Amino acid sequence: MRKFLFFGLAALMLGFLSTACVDPIDSAIVDEGKKVDDNLMVFSASLEELVPETKTALTPSNSVVWSEGDQIRIYNLTHLNGEVYTLTSGAGSVDGSFSGTDIGDGPYFAVYPASAGGTLTILPAPTISITVPSTQNYAAGSFGNGANISWAYATTKEGLSFHNVFGAVSFTLTGSATIKAVNLYTRGTDVLNGAVTISDLTSTPQVNFADTKNQSVSLNCGAGVALDGVGVTFYISVPAGAFADGFYVEFIDSEDNAMIKSAPGGSVNEINRGVIRVMPPFTYAAQYKKAFLEEANDFAAFSGVDAAGSVAKQCAYTEGQSQYAFLNTDGDPGSRYVRFQDWTTGYSLAFQIPVKNVTLGAKPTVTVKAQGATGTITSTSGTMKVIKKTSDRAWLYDSATKNGYVIKLED
Repeated sequence: MRKFLFFGLAALMLGFLSTACVDPIDSAIVDEGKKVDDNLMVFSASLEELVPETKTALTPSNSVVWSEGDQIRIYNLTHLNGEVYTLTSGAGSVDGSFSGTDIGDGPYFAVYPASAGGTLTILPAPTISITVPSTQNYAAGSFGNGANISWAYATTKEGLSFHNVFGAVSFTLTGSATIKAVNLYTRGTDVLNGAVTISDLTSTPQVNFADTKNQSVSLNCGAGVALDGVGVTFYISVPAGAFADGFYVEFIDSEDNAMIKSAPGGSVNEINRGVIRVMPPFTYAAQYKKAFLEEANDFAAFSGVDAAGSVAKQCAYTEGQSQYAFLNTDGDPGSRYVRFQDWTTGYSLAFQIPVKNVTLGAKPTVTVKAQGATGTITSTSGTMKVIKKTSDRAWLYDSATKNGYVIKLED
């Protein structure tokens, strides 16, 4: 029987994620090393029964099984770049065999998947470098192959026990749309992808990201995943400790529309190592245009950004050609003024916001002053909602005009 631990109620943000439950993810055991000949070593990999989402595929009963093509990278003191071992039998079961080059005696260090593993350094403490991808691939009822990174250490060939580096979050959607991508963002300063080192592998492992700017992770759903009335679940692997300040998520459909959901901070949504945060199911309903949400420029103005609109970019900042200026006033609430213009195109667009701290979900009164070639964008003043926010930009939506604006946040 599937079991959950319930964490109670939390305040809703955008009417979403009021409760969360978790499935513990325990360890997988590589319990025997067998030398077949002088050049080949086979590790028998055994996964414990009733252990959910350790690293590969899930059975309907929520236990872990190996997937076809799984690979692990194993290191020892004479193989600091590691050697790749490939699953040769056991796909779809809890027991599997991995074959690869004979690397000799232990101690052994290992990483799943092999593609994430970098190099092993021994001094001053055993440390493995790995790479966490910015995009994971959808798999029905499970993590995408290689998404849930894990590591192992043992002094002998027996008892090589894998431990999860991260935890995970899952979303279950119903509806009639086809989902092409899921984009997950922190509301704090959490790093969600990039180069990582796992140190102190023989005692209490420490995980450290090299770059602090990678604050999102995406799930690629390929040709698309059709929703239904029962519910389709999407899993994303996330670093432990993330989302103490909350998170928000974009669901992109095949019609180039999107829905945004947001979750508050606190222990109810914080990610724990080896645990899946299971979010309450909801029905997908398109809200905004993908083109607006995925705008990459520092500044831009769009018309028709709601799901029913005909989106069009009216003006945007061009690096090396356009200019911008800002003026912020400290205090509570302070204020924020930003203007971007392009003398070549011939326009200027300014925004006056009566608060300095632009927060996700806030609805400040924003005064827009448009001059020149701004297309259908005109001067206006009214309530706008902050529907998306990264470390340096904010997306403002004006429900009265159906216009949307991307502005750079600079202090």
